[in-house]
Amino acid sequence: MGSTTSDANEQQALDRIASSTSEEDWREAAVVLSSGSGAEVDHELLAMFHTALDRGEDSRAELVSRILAERDPDRDPSYAERLLPEPVAEPGRGERLAEWLVGEIPPGAEEWGFTRLRRLEPVKHYAGQLRDGASTARLLAAGNLGDTADADAFDVLLPALSDRSRNVRFAAVQSVRRLAEAGFAEEYSGHAVRQRLAELLSEDDRLVRVAAARTLFLFGDEALVAEALSRTTWSQRKLKRELEAVLRGDVPPLPKMWIGER
Repeated sequence: MGSTTSDANEQQALDRIASSTSEEDWREAAVVLSSGSGAEVDHELLAMFHTALDRGEDSRAELVSRILAERDPDRDPSYAERLLPEPVAEPGRGERLAEWLVGEIPPGAEEWGFTRLRRLEPVKHYAGQLRDGASTARLLAAGNLGDTADADAFDVLLPALSDRSRNVRFAAVQSVRRLAEAGFAEEYSGHAVRQRLAELLSEDDRLVRVAAARTLFLFGDEALVAEALSRTTWSQRKLKRELEAVLRGDVPPLPKMWIGER
């Protein structure tokens, strides 16, 4: 009975994506489909992806691509080769997509699900961008590492937490929290990124400090946040109010990377 109900729910979700353009319909359908794994539904999703590209329905193709990556992160990425710019595209060679990502990591990679496809080695590619890229590329990489669902991303995020750019540091903090919330809380608690977040409670930028405080609080380090609050001065009234809110448990959710994110 359970399997039959699940199959019916997935078919209804497929129909909603195919027939609707409502973001709410797509969100609800994506939540259902992203947690499935059946081969028959995969086949229908792949057909829908290519049909959407043929019709120029990029938003629909993007959503379906992300769902495919969620359903099977080890999926062969060659289904997306049609997205590659010429002359990079070579039919039947999924590694070409990986080579393209190495050089560019295009904006919107997370929306298409490329951040989840393990065969593209996204953590490795984003590590290269953080090491060698300009500020915009480093910012994109720091933000997308949190969407890789790969604990190895903590190693790459550690130096990003000390990046010269405030925006990159902030994005890296957000990514650490996203990974911890995605099921890697144990790996986070034993990693050096946790100590680095504690150090960020004393850094100059208020937004980075508050973001670090929120992550530390959510994963059991209330005492560190309380200590940081005790060090605030009369001239840091806004920071004081924000840290007080954190200690009350007033921690807003992270922005969604895509509409089907739970």
